[in-house]
Amino acid sequence: MLTVTCLILADAGGCVLATRRPLDKALGGLWEFPGGKVEAGESPGEALRREIREELILELGALEVLTPVEHHYDFGKIRLLPFLARCPERPAIHLVEHTDARWLAPEDFGSLEWAPADVPILGEIGRLLRGV
Repeated sequence: MLTVTCLILADAGGCVLATRRPLDKALGGLWEFPGGKVEAGESPGEALRREIREELILELGALEVLTPVEHHYDFGKIRLLPFLARCPERPAIHLVEHTDARWLAPEDFGSLEWAPADVPILGEIGRLLRGV
C-alpha cells in the first residue's frame, strides 16, 4: 500500500485550495488536494511539507491531522493522510506540477470532478470549516 499525504489549505473565509492534476499523469484532469508520497525515512508531516514546497513553492505552518482514507485504484491501494492548515490570507500559489487551482467554499465542492480518494475528505472538511 502506498502512503500519500494531502493538504487542505483553508483561508479565513472557509474556502479551501483545490488543484487539478496534469492530463499526462495518473488520474489526469481530476481535482485533488495537493500533496504526494511519503518517502522512506520521512514522517507524513515532513513529506507533506516537502511536497508542498516542490509543487506550490509554499511553506506551511501548523498542521492538523484529519481522518485517513484508504482507496483502491487500478494502479494499487493508497492510504491518504490529509492535513488541514489554516491561513489568515490566501498565500501566493505557484503551480509547478498542477494545471489549475481554485479556492472553493464547501458548498461548491460538487462543481469539480475529484480524484476518488479525495471525495471522502470533502464531508469532513465541510463540517470542520463551518464558522471558520
